[in-house]
Amino acid sequence: MSQPAAAASLAAFQSAISVDAPLLRVPCESLKGQARGRTKVLNTELSHIVADATSALAAASSAEAQATILASLESRLQALRSKFEEVSLSELHAVEQCRARVEHLRAGMDAAVDEDALRSWERLRLDRRVPAFAIFCVVL
Repeated sequence: MSQPAAAASLAAFQSAISVDAPLLRVPCESLKGQARGRTKVLNTELSHIVADATSALAAASSAEAQATILASLESRLQALRSKFEEVSLSELHAVEQCRARVEHLRAGMDAAVDEDALRSWERLRLDRRVPAFAIFCVVL
């Protein structure tokens, strides 16, 4: 490919990237929001669990009552652990979305050198954008 043609295809790719940049930002923002929400919920629940257990253990007089409180504490912590694992799976899904979008853009950057590969990448990009646009229009 000649130098001017390569520069033109690179410019076309850069304009495509400027259009796709918000699509990359959305899953990354979603991931950050999920991480913040998870941290807030887990810290709040953990502090409630510890405060409840501390006050209950201080008020308990017998070893039997303390054992019951500790068993309750264990079950609450296990429930918190399972909730953490669920949230972690959703975050992993968001990470995979971010990774897939970055790989898509990287493939376009690699394709910007070869005109046929660039056309193929643009077709793939269009095939992905049309359903996303249709879903977006239906949601609104």
